Amino acid sequence: MEEKIEEIIKTLDQELIETGKNYLTLAQANKSLNINDIFTLKEIEEKTFKKLLEQGKIPNAIQTDTKPRQWRIFPSNDSVKNKIKKTRSTKKSAQSNNNFELRNTFDVKGGCASSSGTSAIGIVIGIILCFTGIGAIIGVPLIIAAIILPFLNIGNSMIQGFCPYCGYDVFAFKRDPGVTCKSCKQRILIRDGNFYKLN
Repeated sequence: MEEKIEEIIKTLDQELIETGKNYLTLAQANKSLNINDIFTLKEIEEKTFKKLLEQGKIPNAIQTDTKPRQWRIFPSNDSVKNKIKKTRSTKKSAQSNNNFELRNTFDVKGGCASSSGTSAIGIVIGIILCFTGIGAIIGVPLIIAAIILPFLNIGNSMIQGFCPYCGYDVFAFKRDPGVTCKSCKQRILIRDGNFYKLN
């Protein structure tokens, strides 16, 4: 088991170096450990890594005191911290040299395609209500709303990314001006499909 713990720490250190992050959340760590074949999906579902954290087997991990309590896995040594700083400076210089910005979010399937299922259900319920007589008062507007809904949602797809303050998973509409993180309660600015800290 000690060999596996060393392999886990090494893998997570490498993930921190590649991403340039100060720490990884439990979800980010599980994803990395699965991608690198340390844990199978079944082991992740059985919360194998979380159990190791709770047993104190990963010395560079702590659990936050504030709710919702999250696990944070930090670099295991100063050498890793220095490599992370180097990664950050490389990313910053690449952004400024090429005059473009890397996205820190990704699109979640949405828009017309995801709304069509909801619309179909709305139409069916509306028709059933129309058959009840007095239910037509609710049924007809429901059918109209179900037909219009997918077209109102086009272009306003969901994006998912990590909170720039605490690293928590955040979902938001791409066209919204901002969103509040459910974990740290900080306001996040959305610009060009990216999440930014409010300065």
